[in-house]
Amino acid sequence: MATTVVIGLGSVLACAPNEPSVERDSVLEQQLMSIQEGGEQQRLHDLVAGDWSTVHIFDMESVVRDYVEERVGHSIDMSDHFLTEGMLLVFVNDEEVVRGATVYDVRFMLDYQTGDVEAVVEHDTTTGYLKLK
Repeated sequence: MATTVVIGLGSVLACAPNEPSVERDSVLEQQLMSIQEGGEQQRLHDLVAGDWSTVHIFDMESVVRDYVEERVGHSIDMSDHFLTEGMLLVFVNDEEVVRGATVYDVRFMLDYQTGDVEAVVEHDTTTGYLKLK
């Protein structure tokens, strides 16, 4: 029973409040898939509400934790690397990382992009990928 308590404490300590973990967001994934399939462009903040001012979008195939933390300016609880197809979105306010989300089956045009709360996600008809504008 003591082992269970130690494991539980270890899990709590691993996810400190200042270091949110990255989790799959299947709702956001479906919304982005709809746009990528030719749907209406949408403001990203309408898709992902909350207290964030900047989003950083990374291609998960080539991203490593150190690069993410360097770009966002904060630490984040995530794997050292993903090595899988998909996108990592890190939402930051002026002080901290608010949220990290992974989405699969959607692609943004660039390996790395940033946007603010006014950023609009749209389908690029030339590449078939998503882009921020």
